[in-house]
Amino acid sequence: MSDYMPDIDQLPAPEALRVTVANKSCDFLSPSTVRQIVCRVLRKQPDPQNWSEYPNVFDEVQRLLMECAEKKVYKAIDAICEFLETHQPDNAVKFVQEINECFEEEDIDFTLVTTSDAGTVSMAQQRSTRVQKSAPRTSRVPSEARIARIFIGSSSEGTPIALQVQHDLHRTVRAQPRIWSQGVFELGSTTIESLLNSLDDYDFAVFILSPDDLTASRHTEKLAPRDNVIFELGMFMGRLGPKRTFILFDKTANLKILSDLAGVTMAEYDGDWAVSDMPAAIGAACHPIRAAISKLGIFEN
Repeated sequence: MSDYMPDIDQLPAPEALRVTVANKSCDFLSPSTVRQIVCRVLRKQPDPQNWSEYPNVFDEVQRLLMECAEKKVYKAIDAICEFLETHQPDNAVKFVQEINECFEEEDIDFTLVTTSDAGTVSMAQQRSTRVQKSAPRTSRVPSEARIARIFIGSSSEGTPIALQVQHDLHRTVRAQPRIWSQGVFELGSTTIESLLNSLDDYDFAVFILSPDDLTASRHTEKLAPRDNVIFELGMFMGRLGPKRTFILFDKTANLKILSDLAGVTMAEYDGDWAVSDMPAAIGAACHPIRAAISKLGIFEN
């Protein structure tokens, strides 16, 4: 342990902190760079079989952080801070803020301290005080912070993709993803009634637009998503807003997408790749969705 870091042997490193370190560091650095930093801290060799940034190398970063000792998580945080301070000082400040928010949420009495000048970190002043224990919290009442709830919509034909998205988001971000077919629609209620009753239950929504129907527009035939999926997308966008509503579609399908969907995060996956390796194809496509979820967090109210 470096001489400017305090004693970290007694500090907890819950799963939420480990996931946050992996997600936030990969928002600013490539997974390969983060893997190199973490492996150096853990004194391990990177897995030579993992070469694609998403999901392979990113998954390896998560696994390394999930399996290592608690104090190694803090050493990894320190090493990532040091790298960002040297190469991306503006992002070093952002990374520190994200990690401190996680410390606060998890009630960990530990704080990353930075000094900045015009938005950059001062390495000369900062190395001796970058990581410090915070003052004991005597007035804060511990709270059970809930995790993000995500609605996943699709047509019946798009359900395999929806299931893979659910698996990916549940594994990579602090979230509870639920697919439309998993108890969303109540017995004795119409589809619209069930959806209206559930809109306030979610922080985010992901809709898979699959090439389900053939449509003709201005003498041109194109594949289009199912009408009810577009309708449900509009309902969630109206309630959650465009920044919390995401679209995932097959970029190889020549899909007709409404021009009115400006402002919505659109993630593309390679349909041909998904046929041969769905976890890899969908995992890579979900990266902007994961980043947005981590950035925005849950609704306060």
